[in-house]
Amino acid sequence: MYLEMEDLNLIQEEARECFECLRGKNILITGATGLFGKWLVSSISHINSTGEYNIKLFLLSRNWSKFKKEFPYLADKPFIHLVEGDVRFVKLDSIAFDYTIHAATDVKPIRNFEDSMEILDSIILGTKNILSELVKGKSKRVLIVSSGAIYGINTTNKLVKESQLQSPSILRSNNCYAEGKRIQELLGSVYNEYGLLTVVNVRCFAVLGPYLPLNQGFAAGNFVSDSLSKKEIVVKSDGKDFRSYLYMADVVIWLLKLLVNGKGGEAYNMGSDKKISIAELANKISKFSPNKSKVIIQKKSNNRSPVMYVPNIEKAKADVGVKVYTELELAIKKTLRWFDGTQSK
Repeated sequence: MYLEMEDLNLIQEEARECFECLRGKNILITGATGLFGKWLVSSISHINSTGEYNIKLFLLSRNWSKFKKEFPYLADKPFIHLVEGDVRFVKLDSIAFDYTIHAATDVKPIRNFEDSMEILDSIILGTKNILSELVKGKSKRVLIVSSGAIYGINTTNKLVKESQLQSPSILRSNNCYAEGKRIQELLGSVYNEYGLLTVVNVRCFAVLGPYLPLNQGFAAGNFVSDSLSKKEIVVKSDGKDFRSYLYMADVVIWLLKLLVNGKGGEAYNMGSDKKISIAELANKISKFSPNKSKVIIQKKSNNRSPVMYVPNIEKAKADVGVKVYTELELAIKKTLRWFDGTQSK
């Protein structure tokens, strides 16, 4: 299903200077069939259709049959070049990419040893291989999509800054994703320090919008799925923890501005700085859903300190001029409307 024209126009307007910089350039996107990849490809394809930008997209994915099935109107575009392969082993034939967005990561619950190793391998070996291949092709700027998970559990009432030194415990296997992302950033920093590539890191916090996975254990996706399936919205905790949500059209604007203008060797938080409790999020989704599902809080509240997964975004605001463009209530309405439309087709 297509993205809303309103969202595509917002991206075009707010990232206009970025698109001028990308005119006629070669861009590699890894993880092209993931959430970020789908939005980036759709947005840049829209831009190419509105003028003579001639931005060439090289899209890396392990499953092109899935992409072609979901996006038949994009797969045959002359400016899209499909590269099928595993990010850990793929060879890029020494192509010189002007810009790369490295967004390939397995994001799934860790249930066993195999899951742990697969996540570590895809992040660490995948990043190492991609950076090595980019150097062979004398590529230039790279944006590595990292995660706010690298900060570990924040039980203070403060928004987390990029300079914060706390980290996840390395003694728990469920931190494979977070620790893998820390090593990913370190790999990028090594390449940047030695002048091999200009590497910018973006630490992504929670997001909301069309194409959001609804079955990977994330609160917002679960609540949307429950509501549109006419089920009760189940909060599997006491609902006290805090999150914030950046709408996906805003995410694309941030990614493009950081790709073009972010400072090499730096890391930037990406997300909304407006916190909301998990319980309040569930109630808002219920309020705006056509089914008005009942919200069930599974666990009783106790005196524990709530976990705050909310970023301080002053650095990104100052360096590349981003902001939260879409307020949360509108983001919820847009997300529900899009998924409701996909289910009715």
